[in-house]
Amino acid sequence: MREAKYELCEKCEKELSKLGMTTEEMIEHQAEFDFGLALNLLKEGHKVARKGWNGKDMWLKLIPSGNATFQGYPMQNCIGMKTANNLMQPGWLASQADMLANDWVVLS
Repeated sequence: MREAKYELCEKCEKELSKLGMTTEEMIEHQAEFDFGLALNLLKEGHKVARKGWNGKDMWLKLIPSGNATFQGYPMQNCIGMKTANNLMQPGWLASQADMLANDWVVLS
């Protein structure tokens, strides 16, 4: 799988400036934020997770198109979850609790 390099989008920079932290500081201090910022950080190539998840080492990452095919059809972008049993599950869907939570953290 290829690893893409991203620059922070203007929207993420505005959200981070409200928190008064850089992405690196958010990682270091495990700063918590809402789903809106988590989604924007995913789009920028970062790994995010919820502190409230019970599973050990579970996180989300955007899986860019072009990384897989199925029966000759290219896959579209999707959010993948690294599960507690060390599998990558493409097509993660947020629950209402996930969307309303304020305990999202950026991991990388």
